[in-house]
Amino acid sequence: MGMGATVAAVAALAVVLALRCNRAERRSAAATPAPAAAVDRVTPTAPLGHQRVFTPREARAPDPGRPVIDEIVLEKTEVCEGEENLVTVEAHTPGHVDDAYLHGVVAGQPGLAVPVVTFRTRDGEVPPRQILVFGRGDEPTVVPLPAFEVKDCVAPRRITIDYRLRANTEAEFDLVAKLVDLGAATPFHAASYRWDFGDGATAVTREAWTTHSYEDRRQDQELYAKRVVRVEAIGDDGERVVGRQTFVMQNAAFANLVYAGVVSLSVRLTPRFPEVGDDGVVRQGIHLWHARDRAVRISRVIERRNFLDGRDPVDHEIDAVGLLGTTSIPPAGIDLVATLDTGAEPELASLQYFLEGESVEGIPVRGAFPVMVPPAKPTRDHHVAVRDPALTARILRARELLGKDFVTDEELWALEREGEFDDLPAEGTSPHPPETYGDLPPHPNRPGEPSPDTPLPSADTMPVVPFEP
Repeated sequence: MGMGATVAAVAALAVVLALRCNRAERRSAAATPAPAAAVDRVTPTAPLGHQRVFTPREARAPDPGRPVIDEIVLEKTEVCEGEENLVTVEAHTPGHVDDAYLHGVVAGQPGLAVPVVTFRTRDGEVPPRQILVFGRGDEPTVVPLPAFEVKDCVAPRRITIDYRLRANTEAEFDLVAKLVDLGAATPFHAASYRWDFGDGATAVTREAWTTHSYEDRRQDQELYAKRVVRVEAIGDDGERVVGRQTFVMQNAAFANLVYAGVVSLSVRLTPRFPEVGDDGVVRQGIHLWHARDRAVRISRVIERRNFLDGRDPVDHEIDAVGLLGTTSIPPAGIDLVATLDTGAEPELASLQYFLEGESVEGIPVRGAFPVMVPPAKPTRDHHVAVRDPALTARILRARELLGKDFVTDEELWALEREGEFDDLPAEGTSPHPPETYGDLPPHPNRPGEPSPDTPLPSADTMPVVPFEP
């Protein structure tokens, strides 16, 4: 799978889970099952300020194959409109045999620990919401979101966390904290931001944005990695505002092992985009690693030569040691530099390397990585027109600020989060925008690790297209 496809898969997770939610609701309506008994709310064993909710037997196990919801914990028993209330769901599969596949949707958001924000409808009602918990299959256990009091008040302000998977990475994200004033009477001026990424890592920034990678997370124990990211903005007057976002990332190593029967090699590119040196050589740094406990051995490497003129690729086997410097890849991984000489071979568009081997248990090992010629810069005769005048204005502003003839979408996004476009109209505001020149060079795709009949994923976030058994 190319990195463009991986990014799309990560961005699509929430959509996929929502579709699964809709399918489950349609099936439930068609079957007209008996309604689940009302949930019981029990507080004595919960920490102060929390509400522990246990579902009765009828709601816990709709059928023997679906997940069993053990408890639902509400962070708060009452909130103002716009105030977060963390809802945590504990569940297991029958016999605990498929617990590694558990994932869910809480109030329309992927995750099993989700900060839920409530606003009343125009009629003053609190909208009904559901919790769906999936196991290995496509049949969820569905229960209502337990009720909590929404008081007649509005939170002064809240923080949302926007995120974006960095191009040509498996799980490295740009994160931006955005302050939203709701009922605030005075302005808020943030002096610092304290980040907790949900994996033990923290950071303090003066800006409202940061970058964090989840690429080194353990991937061999569950299908989905779930993290709750928290940011606390501290005002210059001491006021504090907290916002959270749940990240759900599919563990490709786990998925490829259980569904395709292969150990997959993960790849990190340095630099993330190919660069041609002054000598005409592309030097691509590669880090290869995997999720097994012991080293795996590479026995075969195929080099594929892709041509600019569109002719059929040419494959041939090469020496593994000559490329990798070794045939053994430990869990921590190896580093190498692969090259493509554009002067000696100007007809090449890219080189792809496909690795095959075996783990100590005899499981097939597969991986792949590319070395690419950077894409040609757009010209007036060869480009895809930018038709949105608002985007055109951003490109022109970015060129002026950065002193560059060409800007990337990452550079546009960085300038936008810094507020450089705040005075410009929003994108997509013109129904008939004129054709303009000033296009962004496309990001090159990266081939992913191939596996038979199984698309490779990576993260929302954070979230990915679920594999079906």
